[in-house]
Amino acid sequence: MIINITTKTSTTRENSRTGMRTTVHPSKLRKIQMPDTVFRIQDDQQFDVTISLADRAGNALGGLPDGATADWSSSDPSIVTVTVMPTDPLAANVATVGPLGNAQVNVVVQLPNGGATLNGILSLEVIAGDAVSLKLNAANIQPRTF
Repeated sequence: MIINITTKTSTTRENSRTGMRTTVHPSKLRKIQMPDTVFRIQDDQQFDVTISLADRAGNALGGLPDGATADWSSSDPSIVTVTVMPTDPLAANVATVGPLGNAQVNVVVQLPNGGATLNGILSLEVIAGDAVSLKLNAANIQPRTF
């Protein structure tokens, strides 16, 4: 997520540890890359993803207009697969494959009639599921004494 930060007046900050001062001028516009939320899913789970629109302030605008198209993908198909729903190409099923790790579900939406192209990313971390079996490990094997 990119957050634009503007200041209306100059601000001076002093670092109490180093004593250094930093001045931010009103003409400066900074873009800060913020980490996206990472959703955790167990390695034996799947879920559905749908698309909804929002304006710049985050207000929900509802579903997509007729004629919108979506191109779904997984950043790492060895971790998660993305399958477009046969009844709704603007929705997809995300399923874990088995290995643990991080992946992203990506979607590029083209609005109809020459409208905007919108990109969406859902970051995932695939974690181990609940224990369902037990493994015994032999250790410290020695000759038996009599």
